[in-house]
Amino acid sequence: MNTQLRPVYQLTKHAIGSLKEVWALSWPLMLGLFSASLMYFSDRLILAHHSVASMNAAAIGGISSWGLMVFPMVIAQTTEVFVGKFNGEGNLKKVATPVWQMLWLCLFMILPYLFLSRMLAPLLFHGTGNTALESDYFIATSNFAPCCVGAIGLAGFFIGTGKMKVVTYTMIVGNILNIGLDIILVFGLYGFPAMGCKGAGLATGLSQAVQVLIYLLLFLKKENREKYGSSSFSFDKKLTREFLNLAIPSGVGRCMEVAAHVIFFRIMIMAGGNTMTCATVVQSLFIFTNFMVDGLAKGATAIISNVYGADQKQYLAKILRSACSVHTIICVTFSTLLLSNIELVARCFFSDDVAAGILTPEFLTTLRNATFWMSIFFLFDGFCWIFFGLFTAAGDTKFVMYVNIVLNWLGYVLPTYLVVGLYKGQTMRGLF
Repeated sequence: MNTQLRPVYQLTKHAIGSLKEVWALSWPLMLGLFSASLMYFSDRLILAHHSVASMNAAAIGGISSWGLMVFPMVIAQTTEVFVGKFNGEGNLKKVATPVWQMLWLCLFMILPYLFLSRMLAPLLFHGTGNTALESDYFIATSNFAPCCVGAIGLAGFFIGTGKMKVVTYTMIVGNILNIGLDIILVFGLYGFPAMGCKGAGLATGLSQAVQVLIYLLLFLKKENREKYGSSSFSFDKKLTREFLNLAIPSGVGRCMEVAAHVIFFRIMIMAGGNTMTCATVVQSLFIFTNFMVDGLAKGATAIISNVYGADQKQYLAKILRSACSVHTIICVTFSTLLLSNIELVARCFFSDDVAAGILTPEFLTTLRNATFWMSIFFLFDGFCWIFFGLFTAAGDTKFVMYVNIVLNWLGYVLPTYLVVGLYKGQTMRGLF
């Protein structure tokens, strides 16, 4: 098909909603998000070789900093939906306007987050037994919250207009930088002091700042200024209200989800050190593999938003079927690889000396069972995020809020507390 003859809402040369279109838009995002997952995964691996306490601190401190950032992150993710709708309806001069609303939000975040991270750390990690390391990682990553939110908002511009490879290459550059800085700052190389958890958090934040700079330079290129009006940086009150009306319910739901994860890890501490380590490994695997869910959901959302903007809703069922089919194939393939090589995967987290004491047959059995259930969650979580893209484009984010609240607290935190909290000292084998 001639690219010039395609309607503006058709983002690839492939038929709208087909498996080929979903895959063509999703795989560059998956590749870029893979590098982002690798960033957090490498934090855990590098810190595991520094100390197991550092790895566990990064798990708890990381999910806590994510909880502090999740609300503005959800608002920033809405950029992709508005960009896609404006692009789909052919209103190209408004395409860049949502991005600037996100950049204004980032500026307003700087001082509050510098204050909040230092105020909350002693409260969040009181009595965990690893307070200092958890606080170090939490504060270091939270300081760069505006960069994280800004990167999401700017990436939404390129995703919503079908320029997925810009996001891919930018993420890869930023995360290669993160891995290099991790090694230098955690262990103290080339004259830098060894900073452990604080160094890992600082490396993550600096890599996000570099990504924002790259996105911003490309966003303000002459081509984008002329076609999309990317130099028009005015604050749009009406659009901001629309943003908030759409994002607040979803943001509340995501905050409740993250709070559930934080409570989960506090419960895991009650179950003992090895159980906490097992939970950390499984959560690290989930974070690492989640690039596939995020990439596919973002690709599907970009297509959905554009067809919504163009009032071509007859394609929606086809888009959803194609996205769910791709996700099922990916999930089955990756889960099989993980479960059949669980000991090899587990050894990546520990030095040889530590592995000899931790990787007992009992620990590996528990880890394999936990990974199996994580795979089941991964499958259905992916389906949810594909459909959430549809609800967000349709402006119905209250459903997202209700699902996150009900499922995470009734189906996740409550069973964990009943098994671990009421039977302290029990291992997790009974849960599986």
